Formats: sequence, structure tokens, C-alpha cells
Amino acid sequence: LEAQIYVALDDMKSSFKSVDQCLAMAEKNESNGKTEKIKRYYRMAYEICLVNKARNLYKTGDNQGALDAYNKIPKVSYKWPYILLEKAWVYYQLGDFNRVLGLLVTYKSPLLDTYFFPEAEYLAALAYFRLCLFDDSLTIVNQYYQVYRPRFSALESVLKKNINSQNFFF
Repeated sequence: LEAQIYVALDDMKSSFKSVDQCLAMAEKNESNGKTEKIKRYYRMAYEICLVNKARNLYKTGDNQGALDAYNKIPKVSYKWPYILLEKAWVYYQLGDFNRVLGLLVTYKSPLLDTYFFPEAEYLAALAYFRLCLFDDSLTIVNQYYQVYRPRFSALESVLKKNINSQNFFF
């Protein structure tokens, strides 16, 4: 949290320092954990710190460093499905558009079909466009409107209907 506050204050040096402290403390506490539950807790904290480090590196333009940090997060992590999109953006910045598409197709897997990432479609369309596959890019855009417009409308309806509710969203 401290590292994210420093980012908001545009103090990247302090943010990196906080992230490094977080990584060291989480790793130390994980190895000293007395129960599996405690070890898992500190492993998750470590992975959150890694994500923040990757985001900081991406923000400062160190795309390769960001990619290295993202790659340290294992596929069995709870964070893994959420960082695929961020990792795809790093590859986009590196100009590896095929890798972008490869990562994004992972969201089509039955295991991840409940994840709602409309931005993944946007990025896929951009990658196809950069590869000069204009028809594929247009297909993605059309699918985006067919799939996500009804979802957005349904969500908007629920939000508007319950805007004054004190406990609906609990």
C-alpha cells in the first residue's frame, strides 16, 4: 500500500524501495511461517509486491524488467489470471504482437471464461491492427460490441436500479 501511495505522489524511488522491503519481508515471513495457511498468506503478499514492482517498472518504461517480474508469478497463483492482461500490455510495448495474442487467447479457456476483461478484446484488436491483419481486427471489434454491449447494459441497469440502496452491493 505504501508503494502505491508513493506512485500516486510520483515518487518512484520511494515506491521501489517500499516494494523491495515488502518483497524481503514477505519472503522472510513465508519461510518462517509455522502453518501452511500463514505461508500461503505471505506467498500471496509476496506476489502482490511482485505485481506492484512490475507495474512500477512498466510505468518507468523498463518493459523487460516488468516482464521479468511478471514471469516470477507462477500460474498457480490467485493473481495469475489478472496479470495476464498487464503482461500482454508489456509485450505490446515491446512490439511482440503475436505474444500479446497468445496471452489473450488464454482468456478464452473454459477455466477462465468467467473472468470479465473487455480490455483484452481491445488489446487484441490493437495487436491485430499492428500486425496489419485489418479484417481480424475488425472482427474483434464487432465481437466486442456483440458480446460486451449487452453485459454493459445489464450492469448499468442493475447499478441505476440500486443506486440509492444502502446494502444491495454488500
